Amino acid sequence: MTIVVLDTNIVVAALLRGGGSARAVLRACLTRQYEAVLGPALLAAV
Repeated sequence: MTIVVLDTNIVVAALLRGGGSARAVLRACLTRQYEAVLGPALLAAV
């Protein structure tokens, strides 16, 4: 499985915009096509 690191910019862009590559990456992580790696600071902010 491919591991991707999601930073704040990707998460915010995926949530605010209706489409685009950030949303596609986040959706792929949620459907387990990719394994997401998030830092504790990002998890606390979300």
